[in-house]
Amino acid sequence: MPWQFISTYPPLIVEHAGGRFYGSQLGVGGLATVVHTLNTLFATPFHVPRTLTYTVIGIEVTTLTAGNLRLGIYRDSSGAPGALVLDAGVVTTGTTGAKTIVISQELTAGHYWLASVSDAGPTLRGYTTANSLHWLGFTSGTDTNIHTGVSVAFTYAALPDPFTGGSALFVGNIPRVFLGY
Repeated sequence: MPWQFISTYPPLIVEHAGGRFYGSQLGVGGLATVVHTLNTLFATPFHVPRTLTYTVIGIEVTTLTAGNLRLGIYRDSSGAPGALVLDAGVVTTGTTGAKTIVISQELTAGHYWLASVSDAGPTLRGYTTANSLHWLGFTSGTDTNIHTGVSVAFTYAALPDPFTGGSALFVGNIPRVFLGY
């Protein structure tokens, strides 16, 4: 896996505490705002430190655009999104603030991908190349871009299973999807 965690001291991944929300561990520093491109399926890696049952999945809308956004979780498949674990449903992007869906999803320790697709173009809280780590690697020896996840053109609908083929490393901005328990 290109983003497999190696034992280090201190550990790079800390325990998840109840009552808190967690996004991709690739984000560092402050979050930015990003526009969720219409009809684009995004996924960003997420590490689960131990078996947990997550009770909330969500995003934060910072600038409203009337529409819908579907959220979900994919299993990792050799460093890329693979089989669909959960299509959590839809939140509206017609108002600002945190948009959450109540779930009850047990995830075993390991790597997953948090995904979103929108039928509009809302501005969300997200990760950019300026506030992300480069754990997803580079596309070549001369690539100087930080990769924050993957994206692929996908007409807004129920999430595909498995993650739709042809995914490419996404360079630049990616929405922050978060889980809580």
